[in-house]
Amino acid sequence: MILTPALTNIRIEFKGRLPIQITMNEDRGLVHFYFNGEFGSDGNITKEFILGYEAVSKLALERAGIKDIVLDLGNGMALVKVNGEPSKLTGTSLKIREDFEKLVFTVTLGK
Repeated sequence: MILTPALTNIRIEFKGRLPIQITMNEDRGLVHFYFNGEFGSDGNITKEFILGYEAVSKLALERAGIKDIVLDLGNGMALVKVNGEPSKLTGTSLKIREDFEKLVFTVTLGK
């Protein structure tokens, strides 16, 4: 499957399909994946941040000593991976999230 966020000039490729419970949200310079769909103890639908990619200034990364970038965006910015929070899901929902986290993502510049 290939995902092409509208606001960030990247392509995200992986084998398989995006489960219906996993949604991609984006804003300029960031793409985040969430698990949606399990009712919590408060009666609300659970929304858990799984992982994301965010555009960060290469200068800021250099100053922070961070060298682990996913992709150089070529405009003074680099894409870094942001890991999600520990899961509170159980059963089938947890399995869907864990299977998604195990996918190998290839991120490249768009167009």
